[in-house]
Amino acid sequence: KTAIFLSTAEQELIKKWIQDGALQSATSIQSGPSGFIASTSATFTFSSVAPSGTTVTGYECSLNAGSYTSCTSPKNYTGLSMGAQSFQVRYVDSNGQRSSSSTASWVVDFLAPTVTI
Repeated sequence: KTAIFLSTAEQELIKKWIQDGALQSATSIQSGPSGFIASTSATFTFSSVAPSGTTVTGYECSLNAGSYTSCTSPKNYTGLSMGAQSFQVRYVDSNGQRSSSSTASWVVDFLAPTVTI
């Protein structure tokens, strides 16, 4: 066996690396639409647990790969167009770092299926 000894500065650097993004968990989307829905609105609830040594200070949301903007849970959208939709959410921690994003996808569809007999 080989022992590796790290200086205090190296230990602090590794600790900061872990806290600042290497092992950040994603935000959990707890509810929201999925599959095909006949509604132009959607509501999502979400939460996170930040890595040890940090706290969640806020969230950022994105609809259909748009820019991320500050948001809170629940997040409501209205006036959605027909077709495929996607929602992404991530948290910002007390160090200003962002978690990886979690994604939910669904389709707004008001068309009845065509049946041929």
